[in-house]
Amino acid sequence: MTQMTMTLNIGLLLFPRAQQLDMTGPYDVFAQITDARVHLVAKTREPVTSSARMILTPDAAFADCPPLDVICVPGGSGVGDLMEDEETL
Repeated sequence: MTQMTMTLNIGLLLFPRAQQLDMTGPYDVFAQITDARVHLVAKTREPVTSSARMILTPDAAFADCPPLDVICVPGGSGVGDLMEDEETL
């Protein structure tokens, strides 16, 4: 009998002024899951600057991201702007 495995697609939302630790901590945990694929997702694939000015590079844009099973939204001073961003919502 062949066992079928399914890939679990997990997305972490990148946005300007996201708290880097709120993103990289969960990323490290999610990346340990067997058969999981973790995506750094943003509006575009352009680099995003974190709240501490670290440059983060998305590997998927909204337009080309695979369907996600889990979405993780980190905290940070940029969260308020997301609440008013139609494209992100």
